[in-house]
Amino acid sequence: MVNPPPKNTRKSNQRSPSLKGVSMARLAALNLIEDVMGKGLPLQESIARSREYDALDARDRRFCRRIISLTLRHHGEASAILAPHLNRPPKGKNRKAGFVLMMAVTEMIMGGGEPHAVVDQSVRLVKAVELAHLGGLTNAVLRKIAAEAETLKARPADAWANLPTWLARAIRADWPDQADAVAASLMMTPPLDLSLKNTGGD
Repeated sequence: MVNPPPKNTRKSNQRSPSLKGVSMARLAALNLIEDVMGKGLPLQESIARSREYDALDARDRRFCRRIISLTLRHHGEASAILAPHLNRPPKGKNRKAGFVLMMAVTEMIMGGGEPHAVVDQSVRLVKAVELAHLGGLTNAVLRKIAAEAETLKARPADAWANLPTWLARAIRADWPDQADAVAASLMMTPPLDLSLKNTGGD
């Protein structure tokens, strides 16, 4: 009998005072995005090991997955929006703050999130993951972006910015005439099929 993979035992799963007012769905999303983008782990494997995700109710799980999907699909565009406001992206131990910023931008600009709430939660989030020294930076950068939100939303989407170089080259080589359409299709959330399968019974 194969034992199930052990659950992720991050310290952040402990509800300490630093998590007061923090969206647990956003915290779970942040740690899962870090697993995928920072450590190269498969998303489904990380979800299966995450106690934070496991503790969410159905509504929060949907929100968590939405944040993850937005961030992974639009991370290149988010990085381009953030670039003018950062001397350099947070690195090393501070890299997690970069993922918080990326999540916030995709939620505000691509996901239609309410700017004030997104900024507030993002500041709380960096403090919750022991990056309080970047709380001011997070607040300042996201407030500037929030002020430009309507203009940024009106900009044409740039699907190519979100694709790895190898994939962009392959698309242009294989579908030279439909490359833009193919790239754009990869940014779309797949439809959820809830149809019942015919099992042969009445």
